[in-house]
Amino acid sequence: MNRSMVTFGLAVAVLAAAAGLQAQQPWSGIVRQQPIFGGPARGKPPALLRQFAGGGGWQSHGRRDRQGWDVQLKHFDDGSLSGRVVIVGSPVLDHAQIQGQVTGSDVDGVLLDDSGRQVGTFSGTIRNKRVSGTYTTADANLGSWEWDGALPN
Repeated sequence: MNRSMVTFGLAVAVLAAAAGLQAQQPWSGIVRQQPIFGGPARGKPPALLRQFAGGGGWQSHGRRDRQGWDVQLKHFDDGSLSGRVVIVGSPVLDHAQIQGQVTGSDVDGVLLDDSGRQVGTFSGTIRNKRVSGTYTTADANLGSWEWDGALPN
């Protein structure tokens, strides 16, 4: 397996955080090597809105088996998300940092290894009380992810 599994878990976590929350500012992008915090410079750090935990599944394109992930996230008043994800079933990466942004019903972000190196990107949509999306890893693996269970409020 590869890093796509890790990216999948991150994408799910970010989409779940987006459910029920609207970002106030557009986000500039997700292709950075350093952690991302959304919105324009505000002169002060973003305020924490909530913390939550959850999980879901991910599946690399071309594979039949679904793997899992668990996440702990913080959601801030500028729409940004940060936290950690634990990836089940990946021989390449068992955890990563999550940095993302919620804009309306869309969620985008990156996964970073412990040295801060970007190992994947994800995007997703909140629709009909469900969150799901796609991911791409640094080694070009593609896949899908989804949040399991009730979405956080």
